[in-house]
Amino acid sequence: YFTVVSSLKMAHLAVLIILGLLQYTQQLPTKQVQVKQGSEVDPARELNLDLLSSTTCGRYIQNRIVGGQNASLMEFPWMALLGYVGPAGTDLHCMGTLISARYVLTGASCVFRKVPNFVRLGE
Repeated sequence: YFTVVSSLKMAHLAVLIILGLLQYTQQLPTKQVQVKQGSEVDPARELNLDLLSSTTCGRYIQNRIVGGQNASLMEFPWMALLGYVGPAGTDLHCMGTLISARYVLTGASCVFRKVPNFVRLGE
């Protein structure tokens, strides 16, 4: 009985989450696209921020942690910091969670078209 009820509640929650996500999707405004043949695109200069709705989107640069405190080294040994080595040096920008002795769970954007070169645990 408990498993069936729990499963039904989870299915209901999943439907609510999906409906909530659908409610916040919107069509981006049409924009004239210019093709620059033979040139390189610098993403830092071409952010296309004008495509974002100024009333619902924006850059939130304030601290999002309220009342927290710094964690000490190895306080959370399952936290994984993914490292990438490239021509510009070492880049540490993705996190994950150690879920077994061999696997780290992370976001798809952390492994899309790039593979981490190393993982540091507990930082």
